[in-house]
This record gives sequence, C-alpha cells and structure tokens, in this order.
Amino acid sequence: MWGVTPAMTDQMYAAMLDRAGQAPRYELFPEPVPTAGEAVVTVTAAALKPSDRLMARGVHYVPAAFPQVAGLDGVGALADGSRVAFFGLVPPYGGMAQRALVRRGAWLPVPDWGRTGDGRRIVFVPPSARPRRGRS
Repeated sequence: MWGVTPAMTDQMYAAMLDRAGQAPRYELFPEPVPTAGEAVVTVTAAALKPSDRLMARGVHYVPAAFPQVAGLDGVGALADGSRVAFFGLVPPYGGMAQRALVRRGAWLPVPDWGRTGDGRRIVFVPPSARPRRGRS
C-alpha cells in the first residue's frame, strides 16, 4: 500500500478509491509525510474534472495500486503560507483530500488578486461561462 503503514496515526479526510470502477468514498486516510524532494499542500479547492472521473472508472490515469486518493490536481497553501495551484502528486495521495503530497516545485503560484481588505473575495466569471439571455 504505497508505504503507508497502519502505525501512522495522524489521519485526514479524503475521497478514496479502493479499486478501479468504484466511486470514491469520503473516509480517513493517513496524513502525507514528505521526504526529500516533496512538499505537503493544504488543499483549499479541487475540481471534479472529466480526467478525475476517468481515473475513478479505471479508464485513464489508472493508479498502479490501491487505495488511492482521487484527484489529479488542486489549489492550496504550502507550509510557508504561499498559495499554489499544484499537480505532480506523489501516489497514493491525490488532490481530493485535506492535504496532498506533491513533488517539490510541481506547482504554480496563485496571486493574491481578488481579495478585498475586509476578507471578501472578488470572483471573475468569464463571459464564456455566463448564461446567455434568452437561452436556458
């Protein structure tokens, strides 16, 4: 099981895949422990994309072993607080968990634009995602 042992007591919640073709289940999984060349990201968002659904179905990006945390990427914060969009996950960790294990540098910085002084966020919805008038 990817080097995760029952002796590990620190746990987090994650969307777990126990085998290909099965829907992920929300359950406890051991916390990631980084080694040289790895970093832990505290996940704040992870989208459910077609590639994630194909992974769960066992069609594409099929894990080499199970259990596996679902999700191929996400957005979160590094230990120093910097916000990042991450990819390059280290199995069995995926993006749909409280924390993800990634290869060091396998992320892009996320700028702080969109924040107001009182903590609210400004959200930009691109025109291509807005509903058209007169159409449902």
